[in-house]
Parts: sequence; structure tokens; C-alpha cells
Amino acid sequence: TPVVGFKAETLEAAGRIDEAEAVLRPLIEQAQQQGEAIPLPLREVWARVLVQRKAYPEAITTIDTILDEAKPEANLSPVLYLKAKAHDRSHQYPQAWEAARQANEYGAREYDPDLHTLQVDALIEIWSNTDSFPRTRCDSAVPVFVAGMPRSGTSLIDQIIDAHPHASGVGELAIIEQFATQLSAQYNPEATPEEQFGTRGEP
Repeated sequence: TPVVGFKAETLEAAGRIDEAEAVLRPLIEQAQQQGEAIPLPLREVWARVLVQRKAYPEAITTIDTILDEAKPEANLSPVLYLKAKAHDRSHQYPQAWEAARQANEYGAREYDPDLHTLQVDALIEIWSNTDSFPRTRCDSAVPVFVAGMPRSGTSLIDQIIDAHPHASGVGELAIIEQFATQLSAQYNPEATPEEQFGTRGEP
């Protein structure tokens, strides 16, 4: 099921809604026929497909079941943003506002200008010394990952690549952001350059 869910999520993110629905629908119908609950990860992807299909009431109902059954420690901001989107497109603006407000509460912190200055200075220091970073020896032409800051043009680059007859894009995938988080956690500026992101053999 996790593999199926990831495949459906990838297809949905790439805008291949028909294929994502074809992957999910048999599982959804089987669970309904057996009176079983649809696993939460599959339910979230299904809700995204429903929003793409403009089936907003069904999407909102599905999202509400996720919110009701999720663990207290779960980060529900992506689901709440999706709910806000469904309400907004249904012209239910007060409900959309409330869902977005709840989503924004996750991870919200009081702004600390001194801490912000320290963080920016640290980023400048790290990325001003990239010559010491280890270099890959991989010479494979595939796959190519396009990563960048928000609003930096990465989505446009993906579209340009996808338009080429000998290439294809898969849209925006959260897995790259997850990898960046893991990589950041491994970074040790005190280590030698070849070990700053962990030694060989480490996960």
C-alpha cells in the first residue's frame, strides 16, 4: 500500500490525474465493499484527486475524516491547506479562511529578529564556502533533480524539460525537500570536507 500510495501521489503531482485515479480507485472501492477504512495516506492522495476532479464536497468530507482520525502529533497543515483550496473553489470563503488559519498555526513561532539575523549569517557562511563541499563522481545523465528556493523558477524549468521530446518532468515532489532536511541534519562543519555530510556507510 505505501508503494501504491507513493505512485499515485507522484502521478497526481505530475498532473496525470487519470492515471492516479486508476491506481487508487480499485483500492478505494475494495475498502468500501469490505467496510474497511481507507488508509490515511491513500485517503489524502484521493482527496487531492477529488479536488482536481472538482468533486469538492466529496473531497472536503474525505479530508474531514483524515482530520478526525489523525494522531494528535501529526502535522495536518498540508491537509488543511487542501481543505482551504476545496472550500475556496466552492466559493465557501469563511470555511476556506478558517481551514487556512488552522493550517498556519502548525509550526507558527513568534518572530525573533536576532535569531533571524543569526540564521541568515549562518546560511551566508555555509554557502560562501561551497568549494570545500565533496563532489559527486556520478556521470549518469538520469535522473536530473531540479531544486531551488520558492519562486526561483524551478517549476518553469520542469516545464521546459518536460516539453523536450527526449525528456519528461514529474512535477514537484516532496521527497526532494525531505532529502534536503535529512542532508541538513547530517551536515557537520567541523568535519573534514569529505565527511561534512556523514561518512561512507552512514544512512
